[in-house]
Amino acid sequence: MNIKENNKVEVCLDNQQFTMKPTDKEDAPKISKRIGRQVVEITMGELSQELTKGRSMTCATFKNNERGKANLSKIEVLALDFDNKQLEHYFSIEDALKNNFLCENASFLYQTFSSTKENERFRVVFRLSCPIYTNEEYEFIYQKLIKMYPSLDTATKDTSRIFYGGRDLIMIDENNILDVAEMSKDFDYELMEKKKEQKLKDAKKYREIDTSKENDYLSKLEHDWASSLFKNIKNGYYNIEETKNKAPKFNQIFANRASAAMYFEKIYMPGFLGLPEYMAFNSIIRYDKTPSATIFEDEISEVWLYHDFGTGETFNIIGIVQRLLPPDTTKTGERMVSRKKALEYLLDITGCKVEMNEPVKEVHEFVEELKSLLLNPNLKEQEPEVFQLFARYKYVDSICSLLDIFKNNIYEDDKGNLSCLSWNSIDSLAKSLNTSKDNISRRLKLMTLTGIVDCLDNNQLPSDLLEMLNSGQENYIDKNGMKIKRKNKKKYRSNVHKISENNTIENFISRCKLLVENNYSTGALSKEWVERVLGKK
Repeated sequence: MNIKENNKVEVCLDNQQFTMKPTDKEDAPKISKRIGRQVVEITMGELSQELTKGRSMTCATFKNNERGKANLSKIEVLALDFDNKQLEHYFSIEDALKNNFLCENASFLYQTFSSTKENERFRVVFRLSCPIYTNEEYEFIYQKLIKMYPSLDTATKDTSRIFYGGRDLIMIDENNILDVAEMSKDFDYELMEKKKEQKLKDAKKYREIDTSKENDYLSKLEHDWASSLFKNIKNGYYNIEETKNKAPKFNQIFANRASAAMYFEKIYMPGFLGLPEYMAFNSIIRYDKTPSATIFEDEISEVWLYHDFGTGETFNIIGIVQRLLPPDTTKTGERMVSRKKALEYLLDITGCKVEMNEPVKEVHEFVEELKSLLLNPNLKEQEPEVFQLFARYKYVDSICSLLDIFKNNIYEDDKGNLSCLSWNSIDSLAKSLNTSKDNISRRLKLMTLTGIVDCLDNNQLPSDLLEMLNSGQENYIDKNGMKIKRKNKKKYRSNVHKISENNTIENFISRCKLLVENNYSTGALSKEWVERVLGKK
């Protein structure tokens, strides 16, 4: 290991303290612009104290003191952001403090301002054994760590990433060191140099884009359809037919908006927009005198992303279209169009459409009708039995949330049939809705007894899904993505819930009346009661 004798590291540390997460519209752009100039030499103990005072940092320092991936000077610190967005890979602070790798290599951790008891979000910070001088080597190490810890925020592998300050410091060991040589021992330096040479060759294929001369900028865009879109926006008007006639036609049919969004997020963005990949170019969203944007593919999600170094923002193709379309006008002023509207625009200009099959469509319509009934302010007077079961004990909001989760989880079997199936565990649903497992269990029982959902037996499940769930009883996926055999086989597989097909509001109301007439309560619920009242096990 090549460690500094004075035990200090260089980072960019913002001089302003915050007691909450900096606001995107006001503080974040200011931090982004100034932080590259605020280089400090500091010990890990001092750094931990400053971060928990609410100061922001970048792990890297930059050439010419201008924050940006292309300006990387060196990196002496590495931070992991456990945002726990993937509930199936939830990793708590307690888990972190029991993890051998973190305890042996990390210096400290702190919670973000958005962390809660129900959903802990925190950052683990390492001191590196020697500086890293290339984006490629840093990202190689980061990808290794992402495989070890799937709950990490994958966007933070960018060397120019800003980590905001937080609270609740926990020192692990200030003297711990992450061995760069060990972490990068499989890194192919020769291949990295070849890729750099190829990028330089590719750069010559693209014409210079200069937004400081707007007309030249518009004429130099690669594709007519993209030029048409950007020109309309820049000139303050919008002609959808002109853009629609020139846009590429994919003519895809999707079962739902989620699958349509995933399709567009993974299409080759540089070709779609006529812009270079992995190279800096002038922003297409704001006035930009110097190249400060780039396009890259996230290696894990395979989603193409647009990153603006000037603002620090990163978004996919839908986010770009949201910012390019004319804003919606509201009573309080103008605001960016919704994600739904941006997706509908992409579907429209590329000849694509969303067409649910009839069973799925009927399920979605039933869910929306049911939610409308449950949220009816006059429910107590109009349907007293429904009110007694659902609204009296404030079940409505959480059940509406569960309905949305179930209806949007569309499963396609090996024959291409679509259905609304969900095999989320009670634990993951509880974390998703910020409530207890007991609350989720009670709501699922009520939804099953009133006929909203069916809990499927083995013989009702698609064979490939049943095989996957059975495998989960015997095996689990470890932090490195490896399948490991459990010491003790799980007794039960995850329950699979399906929103009942061919259901009607009338049937639902009738079932509610039946339960109330037979004095239903969760405390008195038993197997005998279910068989007596509903005539089934």
